[in-house]
Amino acid sequence: MTKKVYIFQIFLLLILVTSILTSTTQAMTKAEFLALFLDKNDFSKPLRMVQDSREDKPAPGDDAFMRYGGQFAGFRVWMDSRTDAILWRLVDIRWVFPDEQRAKKYH
Repeated sequence: MTKKVYIFQIFLLLILVTSILTSTTQAMTKAEFLALFLDKNDFSKPLRMVQDSREDKPAPGDDAFMRYGGQFAGFRVWMDSRTDAILWRLVDIRWVFPDEQRAKKYH
């Protein structure tokens, strides 16, 4: 993997991390949480979803998630079948908290 591709992937991850810190003052439903994630129609090139952990529980030992009132946590992993693709792997990971302050404390 070239340095350029690696930097591009980090940039995309930063965009997703920024989006997960966005908070809501209203309780979010499970359906609303699931709808936050990228789907196949969000990509100009076909990527295949290789993992969908949107409905799993938070990682074992993640006490901070509960301490700061985490409501939902999950991720999806998308991959291109070509290992030399500019965007070969994308991890869309999200956490939902009741307010911005708690989201920032968690992060």
